[in-house]
Amino acid sequence: GLKKVGKALKKGAKAVGKSAKKTAKAVGKSAKKTGKSIKKAFCFGPMTRVLLDDGKFKDMVDIKIGDKLLGGSIVTGTMKFNSKDTYLVDNSGIISTFDHHVLHNGIFKKSGSVPNAKVYTGQIPYLYDIDTSNHRITILNDNNEHIVYTDFTEVDHDNNYVYEYELSLLN
Repeated sequence: GLKKVGKALKKGAKAVGKSAKKTAKAVGKSAKKTGKSIKKAFCFGPMTRVLLDDGKFKDMVDIKIGDKLLGGSIVTGTMKFNSKDTYLVDNSGIISTFDHHVLHNGIFKKSGSVPNAKVYTGQIPYLYDIDTSNHRITILNDNNEHIVYTDFTEVDHDNNYVYEYELSLLN
């Protein structure tokens, strides 16, 4: 009895494993084909005004690990990227990559898809981003409005879907 159950479980686990592996490979191949369009997807211009917990702001380029942001979130990482060949948009003075996620009318969207986003044609040698303890960055736009963007990581990876997807891209 128990031996048969054990064999059945092993067989079922193998089938699930093969299916998951095939799905991961298919997703990976699709992602490789579109990889060029998702390169450097989530960054800001250096003078982006990040709101701090004390109500003041710091330019993105000056943000340090440990800074306390509006709402109590803590900066856990800072990044600097070459901006060569990057498609940038201007959302009321917030310069970001087209694909960076921004909260608009209660829904996260690509910043380049927000109404009134304009193509930014200025020259910026480097772009910056941060990681935070809650994956959100509140930024002050030119109209002194608080605009919420995602950080570089965007979401917690508690369910491992993101990690599994990344592994499928690598393999």
